[in-house]
Amino acid sequence: FRSHLILFMEPGNLKRCRGVIRHYALEDSPQEPGAQAHRVKVMPIDPAKGSATGYVAKYISKNINGAGLDSDQFGNCPVESAERIETWASVNRIRQFQQIGGPSVTVWRELRRLRSEGLGLIEDARQAADASNWALFVELMGGPFCGRNQPIELAKRESIDSDTGEVIATPFNKYGEPCPDKIFGIRCGPVIVVTRIYEWVIEWVNSPGDFFRKLGAEPPPLEYCQ
Repeated sequence: FRSHLILFMEPGNLKRCRGVIRHYALEDSPQEPGAQAHRVKVMPIDPAKGSATGYVAKYISKNINGAGLDSDQFGNCPVESAERIETWASVNRIRQFQQIGGPSVTVWRELRRLRSEGLGLIEDARQAADASNWALFVELMGGPFCGRNQPIELAKRESIDSDTGEVIATPFNKYGEPCPDKIFGIRCGPVIVVTRIYEWVIEWVNSPGDFFRKLGAEPPPLEYCQ
């Protein structure tokens, strides 16, 4: 299993960043044969060999649809290889691509939930997201190096115990890991826009008729409930 990263940073942070990556990469089994030489490979971008965009596009193509490639590294059909990779990642619930350091992708997705026109910056960002104009969205959010100083943030609420109505200070998931507060909208200064109106729950019902009765509705005729 290999990971490829493209990181942009200030020159003064380069040495420290390399040290951190190497530290964690070699934290497990550092004496494994070849680990010191091959576990981490850092390469500065060489314009003579191509751009960062070309590097990223090649690896995305390898894992999405194989478009534009003659063969994979083993000489196989790149389209069939990409299908196998996509299936493997889906079955194992592995996220293949992740952006870090830039504007919030989750804010972008929440903006795309909106259908009504808003005001000011939220409306400008909504239109950019709705038009799939990522470059404009990045500019509106403060640029590629905005860090955490983004004008539009996620609006979250605390988790509530449905049985007691009490606020759960630190809710945990089925794996015993702490869960973050739930997203219900976006926030821009004092303005909050709700993007998630409904809350879905999974409950067991013995029959389709029970399902409709739990909703306070009359079930349809029996022949439609089979």
